[in-house]
Amino acid sequence: SSVPNLVYFSGDEVMRTRVLPENNSLDENYIDWTGLASEGLGPTIQTRTARSCAFKCSFCNYPTRAGALTLTSLDVIEKELDSMKELGVKNVVFIDDTFNVPFPRFKEICRLMIRKNYGFNWFSYFRCSNSDDEAFDLMAQSGCKGVFLGIESGSPAILRNMNKAATVEKYEKGIRALRERGILTFASFIVGFPGETAATIRETTSFIQETRPNYHRFQIWYCEPGTPIERERDKFNICGKGFMWSHATMDSMEAMGQIERMFLTSKDSQWLPQWSFDFWIIPYLLGKGVSLESFRNFMMPANKMLALEIARTPEREKIALQRKYKQEMLEA
Repeated sequence: SSVPNLVYFSGDEVMRTRVLPENNSLDENYIDWTGLASEGLGPTIQTRTARSCAFKCSFCNYPTRAGALTLTSLDVIEKELDSMKELGVKNVVFIDDTFNVPFPRFKEICRLMIRKNYGFNWFSYFRCSNSDDEAFDLMAQSGCKGVFLGIESGSPAILRNMNKAATVEKYEKGIRALRERGILTFASFIVGFPGETAATIRETTSFIQETRPNYHRFQIWYCEPGTPIERERDKFNICGKGFMWSHATMDSMEAMGQIERMFLTSKDSQWLPQWSFDFWIIPYLLGKGVSLESFRNFMMPANKMLALEIARTPEREKIALQRKYKQEMLEA
């Protein structure tokens, strides 16, 4: 009861201790993985080298929750990676919100992994706007096998609304450079953000067709309280919250219909579902002996089966669902 920020049971009663902002040192709290060797962790491990995010995307409140960007020092990162190697880890997933920020530090981490010859396959979140040819080369040499790209939109106008601090051109160049070095790309997109129209969605669909990331997903915009876009509710005429919303140019039901159409028209890039089978399943399955090619061959018919299911649903059922959903949104 004396430890802050806990929720626990006392009998049948849920107890909450006092709230106290946390700013724990990442250096003082790094993991020595050899101490967990008996737990059967397996060949794939997730870790972080930073807390929070340096960017202020208008759909995200993570920087608000996590505070200022906090970094683990290179010396401590080396200690943790050393312990992973001793444990026999084969795949490392860096869950930093943007692993390649700060950019010079990212290059040093890659050089560290090359110098120590860890032999890991590694995966991470990656931001194409913070990259150059040297970084792409270092990634490949240090064992990078795949990156998660939070692209969010192929429309310059929507990227500006999102305050993404990135350009379509940077994404195009980045995906091309990663492909040339044999690094898998997984592109994530948000559909229905304020300002979204059928025209901006066509821009995103064209972007996918032209850049051909290995995998992609579309997720409907989640109207989350506390995000920067909340301050512009009047500007965009935003109503509702969560997954039930409308704004001046689209509502959530239309966005879901657009996601179906985007899925059916996106070629040369395979869809991965958002829940339970996201991009991070790939390093896990690698650790289970599934090759990247086998995974690709599994997802190809899965994509075709989903397309057939979407096409099979009668239009009248979709219209009825739309009406039901809109009525629920109005009542909410």
